Amino acid sequence: WIDNIWPTHLKAIGDYPRVQYYCLTSTAGCYTDFHVDFGGTSVWYHILSGSKVFLLVPPSKGNLQVYEDWLCSQNQSEVFYPDLPKVKGVYRVVLNRGQTLVIPTGYIHAVYTPEDSVVIGGNFLHGLGVEGQLDVHCLETRTRVPAKFRFPHFVGMMHYAGADYLKRIMKNEVCEAELNGIDQLADALQTWAVQPGGDADRVGSVAHTARECLQQCDCDDVTKMVNLMKKEKQQWCEKQKERSGRNLKLSLKLSLDTGDVTKSAASKGVISLQKPKLSINLTKNKTLHSSEKEQFNDNVNGYGNNDTAINNDVEDDLDTPSDFKIVLPPNPSMSIPSATNNAASLN
Repeated sequence: WIDNIWPTHLKAIGDYPRVQYYCLTSTAGCYTDFHVDFGGTSVWYHILSGSKVFLLVPPSKGNLQVYEDWLCSQNQSEVFYPDLPKVKGVYRVVLNRGQTLVIPTGYIHAVYTPEDSVVIGGNFLHGLGVEGQLDVHCLETRTRVPAKFRFPHFVGMMHYAGADYLKRIMKNEVCEAELNGIDQLADALQTWAVQPGGDADRVGSVAHTARECLQQCDCDDVTKMVNLMKKEKQQWCEKQKERSGRNLKLSLKLSLDTGDVTKSAASKGVISLQKPKLSINLTKNKTLHSSEKEQFNDNVNGYGNNDTAINNDVEDDLDTPSDFKIVLPPNPSMSIPSATNNAASLN
């Protein structure tokens, strides 16, 4: 987001979160206790010399709750976090010279330095971890982490991200994975909403950033913007579901086996499976026009079985990639190219 969402005019004057690149030198025996990087940022480490040992704990709700309780306990320094009985899953990773590690959003981790080391790395926010990033931000607020140890301009960055995603959703320039945290982001923006005035004219203030983002989205207030974000996301998801049934890549794989029909998704009614004996795989890559469906049905029916066909309502029924395997005994009159391993692909 720092490179793709933060305003270029602010970055040009040096006003941006300076957390992307750093060099870390450590002497043998150094240890950093369990922590979550500020703002739930993801982290990359590259070892120039020496080595590092990481202990990583996944950021499940249970693990984060135990972590927060541990942070606030009076005897924190006397307790080794992974020894707490409710901590689930601890992974040990050894990183040597020339190797790189990326720690995902929210992972609780500790670092030990067995030998003198030089490391380069950095932190970054991104659209694939919005919910986790917001969760860590709230955790930091509850545990009263000082501002100097938190991600700089975090709230402002979230405003710019909200405006950017709203525009990209409307242009259909987002992927599904990026939308997982949009509702949480919209709710956070509503929580942070401030009334115009005060320091709204001061560049860098939350009020100024919010006003700037509202102007970009042509919205009168934050409530309108967040409602529009949720509405556009819902419409995008509905369109994708509708499109998923039409954009199909049809590949045919014939099997010379004589087993029973596998009805992996027959209940959806995508294929009539009364007496079919043809192996079919459907995925969402190629647009299957009505004429192609008719041609396919003619080819299948020409094999001598009128019970196998692609339904006319396939686009309404198929909302996820599915595999259908229908087994067919060999037909002496059918020419099968390259019958290696008792199977062939038909294009």
